[in-house]
Parts: sequence; C-alpha cells; structure tokens
Amino acid sequence: MIDGLTSVRAVRRTGKNIAEPRTRSSANKLPGAGKKKAGAGDSPVKPAKRIGKTAVPVRHDITCYECGYGFPIHGRLHKVICPKCHEALIVDDHCIEDRCTYDITTIGAIEVGPKAVVSDCRLIAGAVKVAGNIKDVTAITCENLTLLEGAKCNIAKVTTKNLSVGKNGKFTFTKRITCKNLDIEGNLKAKIDVNGEATIRPGGILRGEFRGEKLTIEDGGALSAKLVLGAGTSRR
Repeated sequence: MIDGLTSVRAVRRTGKNIAEPRTRSSANKLPGAGKKKAGAGDSPVKPAKRIGKTAVPVRHDITCYECGYGFPIHGRLHKVICPKCHEALIVDDHCIEDRCTYDITTIGAIEVGPKAVVSDCRLIAGAVKVAGNIKDVTAITCENLTLLEGAKCNIAKVTTKNLSVGKNGKFTFTKRITCKNLDIEGNLKAKIDVNGEATIRPGGILRGEFRGEKLTIEDGGALSAKLVLGAGTSRR
C-alpha cells in the first residue's frame, strides 16, 4: 500500500530526472515588426521636403470716403465694401498725364505725371503720387501722399495721413503740416508735427521745425531744424 506522502516524493524524484528543453537563437532571424528589408531594386528613401515660408498678404489701410471709417484689408483690393456704412467702394487706379479738371474718387491710387496739370477738382484716393502740378486743385484727401521731383503742390489744400518726399524733390511750405508718418529722401523745409514715426533717408534733409515722438536719421541724412522730441510733443 502506498500512502500519499510516498506518492508526492516519488513524483518529485521523477521530475528531477526530466531534461529541460534547450533553446537557441535561430540563424535566420525574422525582420522586426514594421521594418521592411531593403532589396536591390528598392529606391532609397528620400528625406521629406521642407515647406517654404508662406507669403504674407499686403495690408491696406482703407478709409471709407463716404463715412470716414477706417479699416484694414489684406491682399488684393477687389470689391471692397465698408463694414460700417456698407457702401461699395471704388478701387480703380488712375494715371493723369495731361490736364484734369474732373473729380476722382477711389480707394486705389492716383498718379499725376510730370506734364499733368490738375485744377478745379477734388481728388480722393488711397495713395496720391505727384510729379506734376496740383497747385490749383480744390482739395486732396488721401492716406499716402508722395511728392516727387518737379511736383508743384499747395499743401494747404491737402489732407493726408502719411507724407513722403521723393529723391531730389525740393519743397518749401509755409503752412504747418500734421501727419502720422513722414519719410524724406529729398529736401523739405516746413514746420511739421508727426504723430508716428519720421525717417530721413540718405540724401534727405529737413529744415524748419520738427515736433514728434520718434525721429530716425539714417547715414547720409541731415536735419537743420528746431527740434522738439518726446511723448505728447506733436500737435494733434
């Protein structure tokens, strides 16, 4: 008769004599999961191309000529509607080469050529560039006024946000000028108040009187004027 203890001891002795299975690594290893073994006909993997910088659309600061509301537009001007008065604004550009006596209203640009004479009319535009004679114009209202060499202008009839004097341009104004930004490449003699930034470029010179918060004179630029700088010095 075999009791329980004897049976357990017999099983233990039997288990010690059983050889454990031996393992070894295979000579033909399988490729790792998700990895493809390159073959002779496979093309090399090309690095991903970098995406270039995206061009930023041009910003246009628009002032509605119907209600006076200002707002920005990015990109090309096309079918612009004032968000305040909902008026559809004209965006045409105009180039005047001879005599002009008719009103022009647009948020686009007006260019007055060297031989052009503009008189007895009103010009309203986003930008006005002058190389001709606008002395007898009724009034000019614009965001940006650029006076080029040879231009004739009565500044008393002009309302502009930004004023630029082109290279070789020479202008003397007795009426005090007020603008947001001023850029000079030519010669300007005037009493001027600038609420934003004024820059005198190489070859440019400012004479008279300047009041403003920020003035930059680049190498080659010159200033010969009474100067009042600091916050709140410009007359608004």
